[in-house]
Amino acid sequence: MFRGADISQKTTIQGSNAARETRNSRMAQIIMSPYLSLFVIIMLLSVGGIASGELLSGRYGNLGSYAIAAMVGLVALAITLILRQDGVALVMVLATRVYVDWYLGLGLVAQPMAIILLTVLYLTRSAQRPWRQPQVLWLWLLMLIIALYPASHGLGFPDEVYYYSNVFLSAFLMFWLGQVMARDASSIKRLLNFVALFAALIALHSIIEYTTGKMLFSTSSYDSYLASVSNYTIAYGSNVFRTGSFFVNPDSAGGFFSMTLLIPLGLFANSSSLLAKVGHLAEIALILLAVMFTYSTESWLAVGAGTFIFLLLVGKTSYRFLLLALVGCIAFVVPVLFPTQLALQLQHISAPNELLLRTGAWKTGLNVIQNFPLAGLGLGRHVYLLLADPYRVLEQYRPLDHPHNSFLEIAALGGIPLVLTFIALLLLSFWRAWRSWLKADPQTRSLIAGCIASAAALTSYSMSDAGWTLAPLLVIGWLMLGVASSRRA
Repeated sequence: MFRGADISQKTTIQGSNAARETRNSRMAQIIMSPYLSLFVIIMLLSVGGIASGELLSGRYGNLGSYAIAAMVGLVALAITLILRQDGVALVMVLATRVYVDWYLGLGLVAQPMAIILLTVLYLTRSAQRPWRQPQVLWLWLLMLIIALYPASHGLGFPDEVYYYSNVFLSAFLMFWLGQVMARDASSIKRLLNFVALFAALIALHSIIEYTTGKMLFSTSSYDSYLASVSNYTIAYGSNVFRTGSFFVNPDSAGGFFSMTLLIPLGLFANSSSLLAKVGHLAEIALILLAVMFTYSTESWLAVGAGTFIFLLLVGKTSYRFLLLALVGCIAFVVPVLFPTQLALQLQHISAPNELLLRTGAWKTGLNVIQNFPLAGLGLGRHVYLLLADPYRVLEQYRPLDHPHNSFLEIAALGGIPLVLTFIALLLLSFWRAWRSWLKADPQTRSLIAGCIASAAALTSYSMSDAGWTLAPLLVIGWLMLGVASSRRA
């Protein structure tokens, strides 16, 4: 009797799940039907054309130009999603974060795009496109809640919203996107291919800037700032400058390249096609050149840390020897082909003021934390520069806008409870990524190894600069951790 009741209950549950799956599939078919897609595209283009004409009339000034950029991005994202190109849509979010939000300074365009992408992925969920909540959701929500109090005690509402949304909310959204979009090994590989290509294009942009002295797609907004820092020349009186690309600061650009270098490295180890391996080697070469032209010491340390982690996790011993041979070839070729750049890099590393400034920045950060342990100075882009100066030590011979350590920065601006929650999230994400690596097949392990090594490189970089707290860098880092930990542990 009871056995029959259990069977009946299981049948009912299975029928309910099947009905739910059918409804989800029908909704996905309706949303992505060709007629509805064509109608939505026509409507978006029509509304966009009318709005563009109004904004270009000149009555809104620079705001109109920025609004057009945001609108074009959102329309392009919508069309891309309708055509079911999730990887392209993700790269659009990343490109918007780097160019529109960071370089042009709009700040809050990529987050709505990420929310739209998540919403579409939810509405089109099916057996082939499963939906999942982010792991340790309660801890993410706890961090977002704890950050609210210091976010309300900054220098002003726009600055507070900018920092909160770009550092904490963006981290949550990108981690969630990585979890949802990494459905299986093939989807992980496809996603990483898009990210690697995006990084290679940014690297090519940086190389062109270094070799020609002209920056493509530039704006005059940074002219006065670049003049104040002598266009980041490598040394006083030198005509060799460090490239920052769309990140402006060469150290930030170096941090981006150091972490994204590990992604094509993982793809290289995963690929079986000779053509694909050659393509990934080309991406690696471009990104390495871009790192070199930033002359960023912490970026090279991050490259070393990430490569070491990748060698441990790549899986096959043959690939370890191959990568070690590749490192040896680079060590042999660089002094021959780039002797001037190598000499300038060594000169930059040995500059006594660099280490003095970093240690002074860390001591100042610790002083701030000691005086404001619970809620920090308040969240904001300019809070540390304006409010930390009374606690500055002598070694920090000039004011800085952050303590050159992401974890000290979060503690100084948001308090010790916030940084402990952040570190717990980071450690749990690495641990779950490690568990996913253990469960993966040998071929997939190299992809996950690239993701873990990329996040490890960013962590290394964050020990001496703003990495996990810099908007265009942290989105890649949390995306990689989301992808790497996407398999259920």
